[in-house]
This record gives sequence, structure tokens and C-alpha cells, in this order.
Amino acid sequence: MIRTECLKRNQRYRRRSEEETNGRLCIGIANSTMALLIDTLHQWYKDFKKLEKDKEKDEKRLFLAHAILALCRSPKSRVACEFLRVVCGDKEKLKGKKLPVPDYALDGHTARGKAKGRGLDTEEGMKFFLDVGAKLKNEKTGSEFTKYKEQARELWLDEARQKEEKTKKEKGKS
Repeated sequence: MIRTECLKRNQRYRRRSEEETNGRLCIGIANSTMALLIDTLHQWYKDFKKLEKDKEKDEKRLFLAHAILALCRSPKSRVACEFLRVVCGDKEKLKGKKLPVPDYALDGHTARGKAKGRGLDTEEGMKFFLDVGAKLKNEKTGSEFTKYKEQARELWLDEARQKEEKTKKEKGKS
């Protein structure tokens, strides 16, 4: 019933541009691969529209039907919309205000972090970044996801040590 109603409703919007139609088919992150599917179907729709000679066949609409059916069957979530509302809060209250930057975010990628001695060109700064700034919550574990972690850490620290040594030598020559 719902799917049939979606198809009928879409026929009413047929004259609108594909971009507008594609915009109606957005979905939340409850199914993170849906955006890829919809984008692919939209591209195929446009490609078939260019190639289609017999206007009566209208085979390109199969891609639209596929998208509608996939979206109807897909799990849905408004979490992104709700998250945006919470993070942005009341726009009028936030106007002109700067939110405080937490200390863990002040690493070698920021001027304030570098001023705190957390530059990525020092061993101490790189350790701060790897231990604090690059810390992940809900990190996927298991050998498939962590097999390079320690080796990469040592390479980053070695590189930072080399940069630090080079900087010390250059300062010594001056």
C-alpha cells in the first residue's frame, strides 16, 4: 500500500527536476549504505534518460521504483537531524558566541596546541596526539582493525624524534 502510494505520488512530481526528486529520497544513518544505492540509481536514471529513444517505454522509471522500494523497506532514523538540532541549539543564543575548545582537541594540528608544546614535530607532541587527540570512542577492535596500530605508532614517533633532532641541530648551528 505505502509503496504503491509512493509511486503514485512520485508520478505527480514527475515534471520536477531529477535533483528535486533525488532530494526527496534522502534517508538517515539507520542504513548507511542507502545513500550510495540511491546515488547510483539516480545516476543510472539520468544515463537511461539520455539514451532512451522510445518515450513510451520509460524504462528509466525502473530505477526510481527500485529507489522507492529500497527506501520504504529500509530502517529509518532521525538521529542526524536531532543531533544537528542539539549541537546547534538555539541559533539566536549562539550568535557571536564561541564555544570552548576542550584541551584534548588542542594538539599539533592547532596553533594553541603547538603553543602548548604539542606540535607533531616533537616526540612529546606526537605522543599527546596518539594517546589523547587521536583516541577513538567505540573503536572497532580485533586483529583486522588493529594489526598496523603499534607499527604505525612507532613510525610516527620515530619521525617526530628525527624532526626534533633536526630542529635541535639547526638551532645549535645558529
